[in-house]
Amino acid sequence: MNVLLAEDTEFNAILIQQMLKQCGVESQLAKNGLECLNLVQKGKFDLILMDIEMPLMNGYEALERIRNFPDSKINKTPVVALTAHSEEEVLEKIKTKGFNDILQKPFQKIALENLLKLFESYQ
Repeated sequence: MNVLLAEDTEFNAILIQQMLKQCGVESQLAKNGLECLNLVQKGKFDLILMDIEMPLMNGYEALERIRNFPDSKINKTPVVALTAHSEEEVLEKIKTKGFNDILQKPFQKIALENLLKLFESYQ
């Protein structure tokens, strides 16, 4: 499984990439939404973990652009929202914008493992 992690907070990025590695998953890091779009066009990813609040382009806009790519291998890639928000209106907005799932930060490795198992079937 090859995962693209779009996360602008260095501490979170390091921690999540370490967890992914412990799960036996390869990952690449994008530090903002624009970088994420660039990497999506260049590589094949099985899953995208995307923070919803990033500089230059937030996760909502990056997801919208991914879903509008003409290449179905790109636009059908599962995208999971990463957020520290727990407010119901934010979680509802994430669901209505087309994310495949939500992973609330901070999360434990077991939550990431369960998420990865869920999306292995998309491959």
